[in-house]
Amino acid sequence: MYQRTWNKYLPAIRILIKRSATGEQKMDLSRMDFENGSRNRKLSCSFNIELERGRPMKMTQSVPAKSLIEVLLEDEVTKTLLRQNQYAFSLNSGFQLTIKNLTPPEVISTDTEGAITPTEEAPAEADIEEVTA
Repeated sequence: MYQRTWNKYLPAIRILIKRSATGEQKMDLSRMDFENGSRNRKLSCSFNIELERGRPMKMTQSVPAKSLIEVLLEDEVTKTLLRQNQYAFSLNSGFQLTIKNLTPPEVISTDTEGAITPTEEAPAEADIEEVTA
């Protein structure tokens, strides 16, 4: 029912999914697009979806939410992105779509190999003079 609407916004949603790695992304949608896809003219459409590795973990049982998931998983690019990370999608009553990347950032390990630690001693100046002489 809402697949045509979501397909219209899919290129922008794809970009926002990629950008969500740096922070929360928001996009305003047209109320008219959703009203045209529904018989109800006084439409109040809101939902929350959480996808982990491409599978819905938490989801509001609404037709627009289900349609969004279907459209996202039918597209190969978004399907690949959704399988790599954990995302939250929410649509509020003002028709603003919010996309968050919930995947925790990777921990960068510090490699101290070859560094002088407090327990190791630096070579004495006398040792350095012997080597150069």
